[in-house]
Amino acid sequence: MKKLLTALSLLSLSACAHLSSSPSSIKLFDSQTTDLKNWHQVGPGKFVIEHQLLKSEGGMGLLYYKKQKFGNVKIHVVYKVTYADTNSGIFVRIAHTPKSAWDAVHHGYEIQICDKGKDAFDDYHITGAVYTFAKANQLSTRAIGQWNDLDVVLNHEKITVFVNHVKASEYKTGDWSPKRGRYSDPKRGPRPEYGFLGIQNHDHDGSHKDSHVYFKEITVTPLS
Repeated sequence: MKKLLTALSLLSLSACAHLSSSPSSIKLFDSQTTDLKNWHQVGPGKFVIEHQLLKSEGGMGLLYYKKQKFGNVKIHVVYKVTYADTNSGIFVRIAHTPKSAWDAVHHGYEIQICDKGKDAFDDYHITGAVYTFAKANQLSTRAIGQWNDLDVVLNHEKITVFVNHVKASEYKTGDWSPKRGRYSDPKRGPRPEYGFLGIQNHDHDGSHKDSHVYFKEITVTPLS
C-alpha cells in the first residue's frame, strides 16, 4: 500500500509539473487594460481606449507592442468594424523596432482587415489574407458591427490565418506570391521568426471619415 501511495504521489507531482509548464497566454489588450504603456505609436493617427475598447483613429499609422518580440505563437484578436471598407491589419514578425508604419509593411507580414474597397480589390487584399503574399480563400467575416475572431498561428516559417474559426489563408517562407504591383505593396523576402507585433490604423483611405476598427481582445499564446 505504501508503495502504491508513493507511486500515486509521484504521478500527481508529475501531472502538476506538466500543467505548470504549459504555455501561458499573454493579454496584450482586454477590457481590464487601462493604458497603452506597453505599446508605442508611430506614424499618423492614433489608438485610444474608449469604453474598454481599443479604437483606431486618423491616418495610416502603427501601434506596436514594444515590450517584447514574439516567435512561435497563436495570436487571438477580437475586433469589429464600422464599414465594410474600414481598413486595418495585424502586423507580425516585424524585424526591428519600427520607426514608421512603412517599416512594418516592408519588414513584417500584415494580416489584412478590409472586406471591400479600393484596397481590397482581390483575394490578396481582403480580410484574412497575408497581405499580397497569400490570398484569402474566402471571406468569413460577420455583419458590420458584429465581433469577429481572428486567429494567426506563427509556426516557424508558416503563417496560418483563421477568421471566425474558418481557415482563410496560409503562407510559408518561399511559397510563390505575386510580384509587387504597387509602391505600397510589401517588399519581398523572408522575415525573421521572432519579431514585433502591431496593429494598423488606416482610416483616412476609406470613404467614411468616421470609419474605425475596435479591438476587444489581443492575446498571444506560445505554441507548446
